[in-house]
Amino acid sequence: MQEYIIRPYEPGDDEAVSEVVRQVFEEYGFPWQPERYNADTADIQTHYLAKGGAFWVAAFNEAIVGAGGFLPKCDQRCELHRLYFLKEHRGKGIGGKMLRTIAEEARRRGFTQMEFWSDKLLTTAHKVYERYGAKLIAERRVEDPDYASYDEWGYVLDLDAFLNQPG
Repeated sequence: MQEYIIRPYEPGDDEAVSEVVRQVFEEYGFPWQPERYNADTADIQTHYLAKGGAFWVAAFNEAIVGAGGFLPKCDQRCELHRLYFLKEHRGKGIGGKMLRTIAEEARRRGFTQMEFWSDKLLTTAHKVYERYGAKLIAERRVEDPDYASYDEWGYVLDLDAFLNQPG
């Protein structure tokens, strides 16, 4: 039986990460802009690691099927980014494992909270966040004339409370 493997990003993963995010964007009808809004997915080193963040991929049968990472926001808070999984790999617990992996590293680096913003269309993701203890803190309308306009929910996750939950 094959299992999911979560591992840190490695150089060369960028194309597969971009493809995962692109497929999710396509699924939800979000615009895909690889040279602009989505450029971070093609250069994880520059957009995450070089800025003090971290990034992971989830693999199944050696193929990357999910990704996620974080960036520092302030002394005590980091921000979750690009937590996406291909449709056929959702609902199998890998998202929670990835979130835990990200949270463990964030906590190890001294962050106590993780903030994330999520398009309101991603209702299943919101249920997962809330199940793990994330608190809804705000909503916002993003108006970007070069990209799209959309509505988001903002959440904050207390890392100690989350990491003290059973496995």
